[in-house]
Amino acid sequence: YTIWSSMLSRCHKMKGYENVSVCSEWRNYATFKAWAYANGYDENAPQWKCTIDRIDVTGDYGPDNCRWVDESMQMFNRRKPKSKLGIRGVYFREREKKYYAMITKNYKQIYLGAFENVDDAVAARKAAEMKYYGIVLEC
Repeated sequence: YTIWSSMLSRCHKMKGYENVSVCSEWRNYATFKAWAYANGYDENAPQWKCTIDRIDVTGDYGPDNCRWVDESMQMFNRRKPKSKLGIRGVYFREREKKYYAMITKNYKQIYLGAFENVDDAVAARKAAEMKYYGIVLEC
């Protein structure tokens, strides 16, 4: 119930969710609950191991666009960052004239180094994604 209630609240009150809605069938808690249990929800799992995730982050909440995943998997499935470079985890510092690469694991930022060119910083970021996440994310 808490997940269902939070999902509805998120779509009506949170900044960044103005264009996201919950499908009409899921506005009924019993229908959502039936879908949840039929699609892998585990009430005995720790909360961080069973979170609702929209497959298409620009889409709405509904049975065709949602799944149950743990928090680390959900971290991969986010909107693209609004970086000036447009590259997740790579930043340019004008003062030093260098590209910096970083990654976050378990809510901690890990510094990957400073680089003379963007390609080296991107390569370091991708190597870290493979090391820490087991996959390379889309930029």
